Amino acid sequence: MRGKIMNMLRRYDEASAASQSALMLVKELPSNHKAIPVAAWRTLAQSYTNLGRYNDAFQALMQANEVLSQDYGLEHGEI
Repeated sequence: MRGKIMNMLRRYDEASAASQSALMLVKELPSNHKAIPVAAWRTLAQSYTNLGRYNDAFQALMQANEVLSQDYGLEHGEI
């Protein structure tokens, strides 16, 4: 959530840091919170895009896609 808000405020470095922190903390959540890592990866990708870090943004989206594919199957692996 913080990453999204920082993106809206155009504070992209802070958005990137917040998303990375969220991704570290998400490992502590119960497994029924599967959408949270996807959202964090997508927010990180948006931050990277806004910073002009397109390769990093692509990699973040690939990570989001990987989580979706693992949790919901390949037919739902689109972001």
